[in-house]
Amino acid sequence: MFKATSLNPYHLSVGIVLIDSEEKIVCHYWKEKNDYKYFYSLIHETVEEDESLEEAISRGLDEELGAVYENLIYIGSRVSSDVWKFDHKPVEVEKTVVYFKANLVSYNLDQKSEDWESDSEVLHVEKQTLIQKFEKQYAKFHLERFNEAEILKRI
Repeated sequence: MFKATSLNPYHLSVGIVLIDSEEKIVCHYWKEKNDYKYFYSLIHETVEEDESLEEAISRGLDEELGAVYENLIYIGSRVSSDVWKFDHKPVEVEKTVVYFKANLVSYNLDQKSEDWESDSEVLHVEKQTLIQKFEKQYAKFHLERFNEAEILKRI
């Protein structure tokens, strides 16, 4: 199992830097979500049991955007630590995200599934602008998982 639990506080997911035809990055944006306001995120998906990383990417892009992609390239990974709550009890969770870059072929937001990201706005943002947003976000929230600037600097 790759999703963290209170007994196994380790989490594995994939992150996708999805680039559109204008070289902008497709990302999620929330004006407010839980305790956070005005934050951005790349596309992520938890890896399911017996699922390859590529299968998790395809499933995640389909669920979150109804997206078709091409030219998948591995660009690195990040490990962060954060406190999650299980049955209202805080547990320190180590989260590993394996990142890939891909080119967007098409998407259909009418096909979005109802999940954690379904209430986000989907934006297309210039790379440098998104790097700045991630850096400001990290300075504001002090959560490593909200700072994906270093991943974007690799592409």
